[in-house]
Amino acid sequence: MVNSQNQRQESRAFRGSYRVRGLTCSRCVGTALEELRLLPGVDQIEVKLVPFGVSLVTILPMDGPTAEQVRAGLRRAGFRVVSGRRTRSHQAHKK
Repeated sequence: MVNSQNQRQESRAFRGSYRVRGLTCSRCVGTALEELRLLPGVDQIEVKLVPFGVSLVTILPMDGPTAEQVRAGLRRAGFRVVSGRRTRSHQAHKK
C-alpha cells in the first residue's frame, strides 16, 4: 500500500504544460475545460489565459492522459497546441 501511495504522489509531482492558440475568452476556456475533463486520470487543470495570444494549459498529474490525448481533446474543442512538455511541479521541488 505504501508503495502505491508513493507512486501516486510521485506521479502527481509531474504536470503537462501546453501552449495553446485560440483561447480568446472565458467561454473558450470553458469549452477547453469541458473537453479536457473527459480525459482519463485528470485531477486538475489550470489555464493562464492570454486573449488573442498563446495561453498556457497545465494538466495534473501528467501520467493520466497522454500528450496526444490532450492535443486531440484541444483540437476537438477548436484550439491548436503550439507546444507541450512534462515538468516537475513546484510542490515536488519543496520536498
